[in-house]
Amino acid sequence: MIDDEPDFLFTVSSILKRKGFRVITGHGAYGIGSILEKKPDLILLDINMPGKSGSEICRQLKAGAETQNIPIILISGNADIQPEYVESYADNYLQKPFGVTQLINIINHSIVNAV
Repeated sequence: MIDDEPDFLFTVSSILKRKGFRVITGHGAYGIGSILEKKPDLILLDINMPGKSGSEICRQLKAGAETQNIPIILISGNADIQPEYVESYADNYLQKPFGVTQLINIINHSIVNAV
């Protein structure tokens, strides 16, 4: 999970851990390298971050031979997230704020469809 808001990272990762997921977090666009070293099953990626945007990171990951099959869920507080989701080749998206049930359903859906 990559986001530039520490409180959001903490809250969502705590929820996911309680639901039985193994969670690795990275702060901002620079956290992606440490996450990729762990070979994640899925990446939750914030769109709006300083430096490189989540959309740009997503496009790069989807273009890479070793990372193209990792499901990526884009997250944003922007109301119009649909165009960026499509243009970045993400597997799914969530608009902030979202509920726990919605988060878990989208994660499970993305993992199942990746298999």
